[in-house]
Amino acid sequence: PSAPPEETILVSELVFTHPIGKAFEKLALELVQKYQGALQQFGESYLAALDKLEKRVLGAADLNGAVAIKTERARFQSTRQVHDDAFSDNAAVKSLQLSYQQGEAKIKKHISDSLQTLSASYVEKLKPIQDNFTKSGKIDDALIIQKEITCIKAAPKRLLEPIAETV
Repeated sequence: PSAPPEETILVSELVFTHPIGKAFEKLALELVQKYQGALQQFGESYLAALDKLEKRVLGAADLNGAVAIKTERARFQSTRQVHDDAFSDNAAVKSLQLSYQQGEAKIKKHISDSLQTLSASYVEKLKPIQDNFTKSGKIDDALIIQKEITCIKAAPKRLLEPIAETV
């Protein structure tokens, strides 16, 4: 017998009812909050790096560099992101932008990997429960656990999507 196809789960549909699913949800949300904090802190360090660069540029009376930094600071403060299409023509600012992108990517990969590992460990805990319900003929209970497993598998991607759009 084949399993039903995986369904698409939205963040608003990530509803956990089993104690194992609720434990997963608590840990996953803690990881996401940690991720948000790390990105916020990283953004603040980026702004501090711009401030440091600005002092150096102003000391050298580099008007173009000062304008590039002012423009980048305003852009970053409004978007909190650095995209390839927003790279500065100023080499020093562009270097900071690239550094920010690399650091942000490391943070995102770390949280994504952590959520995937957490998700896999909780699926491993729920799968035998689903199998036991199925073997016992408790199909409705097995389907509830299957929905929980589907939510847990979808959670890493779904929990990170809204953050990526707003950070």
